[in-house]
Amino acid sequence: NVTLAKLVNGGNNQVLTTDGAGNPQYEDKSNFTSSALTSTHIYVGDATGVAADVAMSGDATMANDGTLTIANNAVTLAKMDDMATSSLIYRKTAGIGAPEVQTLATLKTDLGLTGTNSGDQTSIVGITGTLTQFNTALTDEDFVSLGGTETLTNKTLTSPTINTATIAGGTINNTPIGSTTASTGAFTTLSASGTTTLNGAFNYGVDATSGNDAYAITLSPAPTAYVAGMMVIFKAGDSNVGACTINVNGLGVTNIKRDDNSGVLVDLADDTIDANGIYILVYDSAQFVLIQ
Repeated sequence: NVTLAKLVNGGNNQVLTTDGAGNPQYEDKSNFTSSALTSTHIYVGDATGVAADVAMSGDATMANDGTLTIANNAVTLAKMDDMATSSLIYRKTAGIGAPEVQTLATLKTDLGLTGTNSGDQTSIVGITGTLTQFNTALTDEDFVSLGGTETLTNKTLTSPTINTATIAGGTINNTPIGSTTASTGAFTTLSASGTTTLNGAFNYGVDATSGNDAYAITLSPAPTAYVAGMMVIFKAGDSNVGACTINVNGLGVTNIKRDDNSGVLVDLADDTIDANGIYILVYDSAQFVLIQ
């Protein structure tokens, strides 16, 4: 064995190596341990296998302290870690920290959702809340509750039907309800139990001839019952002979009385009502009273 002492001496700071043919030779160690490297660069083997001074480029950069920074908008979905089907990313754990993968079921619980929650909501069945809450959530129109007291402001009702409703004051086309000035516009009929109409016949009916003292008329819209204060106008088919009655829309035969100027209601005298005459009657909870 050849000891190190038997080797030919090399130069100072040289390293014994071999050349391309395998022959021993000395080379300066600086060829292997050079510290000359540009700031923020790295060594990368080139095509010949030799380390080269190269700057980082592309979606990441590196500082000279070794900090690696990924550029904004550089990480695509394809480069992200795989996720389970029907999952999404949001942090559920309290405090600041890394994003977390959660299931849709977890999200549904966190949002307080119940039911199947599949597809678009096509009805409001099962949705609860106050009328005020609904109207706050709406962006175009308001709900109208017929079970309570509501104010319609600048609303258009197209061909509405209002049955057995109570209208306590208010205006129609800026005309007070109950005013002596008739309402105008498309709203032509306001019906409350068939006792009042606007912009139309004022509870007017025509009696058939040959009815003798039993008058009968039909109103439209039809009243559903006799109510105190109900006013009707009718055209008589015959003159009366003493006491007489009237039947409105088949609600029942009711006496017609008059005031004897002392506050006492009495039967009509002969010819108080003339054939083809027009008369006003007001119901007082017991009978109709002749006003004219």
